[in-house]
Amino acid sequence: MYTRARQPRVRNCPFRLDVCNRVLLVLIWLRMYPEITMLSGMFMVSPTTVQREIRYLLPMLWTYFRELVQWPNAEQWQDMAHDWEMFPGAVALIDGTRHEIQRPQIEPQQQFYSGHCRYHNFSTQIIMDNRGNIVYIQSGFLGHNNDSAQLQMMPRIGNGEELHLPEGLYILADKGYPCEYPLLTPWRVRDVAGDQRRQLFNLELRRVRVKVEHCIRRVKEYGAVSHLWRHERWMFPIVNELCAFLAQRHITLSRVL
Repeated sequence: MYTRARQPRVRNCPFRLDVCNRVLLVLIWLRMYPEITMLSGMFMVSPTTVQREIRYLLPMLWTYFRELVQWPNAEQWQDMAHDWEMFPGAVALIDGTRHEIQRPQIEPQQQFYSGHCRYHNFSTQIIMDNRGNIVYIQSGFLGHNNDSAQLQMMPRIGNGEELHLPEGLYILADKGYPCEYPLLTPWRVRDVAGDQRRQLFNLELRRVRVKVEHCIRRVKEYGAVSHLWRHERWMFPIVNELCAFLAQRHITLSRVL
């Protein structure tokens, strides 16, 4: 009688991953965001091993690469004070981005839901200096918070604050943020009508802010933060910030090469 041959059980495979392959596995997962079973087949280990390696290595890689994103010191900020002719004193840009997640099954789902976006999400705030470097990232904000509320949850920015910014320098932002120092936001529509100088200001600000949107696009080239998130909540801030660190490494290397 014919009997179908049993498929080999991957979890009993005798092969073990060395350090290089363990790191490679996590980097492929970050970049391509494949199914766990696909990585299991690629590296000939069990799905459980793949999940264990990802959970174990993510915090280690985050700690290793975090030095790539650093807040500049006072002298570095002052050196950037006149890089933008139209905005003397503007040294950085801030913007937020959202990442869609599966609807929470245990926690209150309304905390993660954005009525504006109409999906459940985590949010991230990124600050980029006027030379194109990511200088700060904080991820994991619950989706119901807007940009202004997320700013209040971040370390304070300013002269003598946790994120030190010398007096007289400021950060460009969109109208979703409060127009208060150290942020500079566009003029509201009701204040622009008939004033060509304010219209020109808004147009120039919009042109400059494209730079931070390109920066966010670089981070979202990593599939783990651009596709639907389907893993534990605690992992996401680590994953998103790690992707930003790796994106900054690419930015730095592209200038050297």
